[in-house]
Amino acid sequence: MKTTSKCIALLAVLIVSTGLMAQDAGKKDAKKDAKKDAKKDAKKDAKKDAKKDSAKNKSIYYLPKQTTYGFNSSYSAVSFQFGPGFMAPGGSFIEHEKSYDRVIAAKVVTGVISRSVLNFPAVYHKPNYEYNYFNFEYEKAYDENIGWGMSLALGRVRAKRQKIEKLLSVFNDEVIGFPKDYTVYRETTLSGFVSYHFMPNQVLDPYVKARLGLSKNSGDDVHQYIDNDWLRIDENMTNGRSLLYGLAAGSNYYFTEAFALGVEIAYMYRYIRSDQFSMRTMSTWSFHVGATWKLAGYSY
Repeated sequence: MKTTSKCIALLAVLIVSTGLMAQDAGKKDAKKDAKKDAKKDAKKDAKKDAKKDSAKNKSIYYLPKQTTYGFNSSYSAVSFQFGPGFMAPGGSFIEHEKSYDRVIAAKVVTGVISRSVLNFPAVYHKPNYEYNYFNFEYEKAYDENIGWGMSLALGRVRAKRQKIEKLLSVFNDEVIGFPKDYTVYRETTLSGFVSYHFMPNQVLDPYVKARLGLSKNSGDDVHQYIDNDWLRIDENMTNGRSLLYGLAAGSNYYFTEAFALGVEIAYMYRYIRSDQFSMRTMSTWSFHVGATWKLAGYSY
């Protein structure tokens, strides 16, 4: 009986210890599994965070560019315009030359001049006066709508007309010449301007300008009087100077952020002085086409 009870006690101790060992092993396995799961979860979270960061970086890198068409507060540009007058030039300068033409017509009609330089019957041809203009300018923005700039311009008035000439003979007769092209007025102008742009940051850029400047003038076949002055060697304008102002309205269309084509209508008024006269005026209306290249105020 004692032996049997001892065996039973030993067996119970073995069972209990085995159970405790099994519990310890289970706990260790659970800890290992928990660590493995934690590592897996951490790796998954890290991958997710990395994907999110890369997506953010890509979205930042591939943000669409901010386009900057037209006029804006950072704008500066160079441009040129050219074109003809769409109305005949006016003012006292042109009127004086037309008075000279009317004197020739009256002399032909009344028979004072009866023949041409080649001894043909005198024929009077009515003259025409045409204005042409070329302008190069620089403009910079003052704010989002207002700009200022400088321009260098060339202008001229051409006339196809006749003039009275004298035959070198004992009779010293006056005859009429054949119609020829004369540049009766040419100018080189330096002016400043201010502009107002109605639609900043747009493809279409309508504007108005006001201009003030000075010019150097010359001309061929320009008359001090309405009849010939035979004491003068030639009929050219000398030491011509003028003060001018002008207004313009136009619009540019931007094909890219930095390049535009445009049209413009301009009015110019001049006060002219020279050796031949103390003061004459001239006005012109002209239609221009041109191109503009931005130097600043667009995305690179």
